[in-house]
Amino acid sequence: MKRFAWPLERLLEVTRRREDAAKAELLRLAGEAARQRRQIARRAAQVQAMLTGLAGESAQARLPKQRLFLKWSEVELRQSEQMQKELTRLEQCRREQMQRLVEIRRDRRQLEKLREGAWREYQRQVGQWERKQLDETAQVGFVRKAQAAAAR
Repeated sequence: MKRFAWPLERLLEVTRRREDAAKAELLRLAGEAARQRRQIARRAAQVQAMLTGLAGESAQARLPKQRLFLKWSEVELRQSEQMQKELTRLEQCRREQMQRLVEIRRDRRQLEKLREGAWREYQRQVGQWERKQLDETAQVGFVRKAQAAAAR
């Protein structure tokens, strides 16, 4: 009997590769989002540290630095808003990638179930073929014994 060959094996392999690629992309997006969150937190801590530093100074020494801080904080606020928008975009991309990954996994599982069904059918056919071979062998042996007995 010929070996097991499933016609959709190549499709299953391609689907597995797509799943691996989708996982890698999801990890990349998650890493990029985490990096963006860390950068936002670092900048917020930097602003907080500057505010704390200004609060500890006398009013006369603080005024020039405070003006400079206010100008800097406007720029920092705009940059933080841009970073937050980028983080939102990354999170949206990550959610979309997760949806794609779920769909690919569903496809892979369906293909694997089909393959398992085809494998069970193949095993059933092999069993039938082996039983048929055994039956034929037994028949041939019986006929030979009968012919040998008749020839005596």
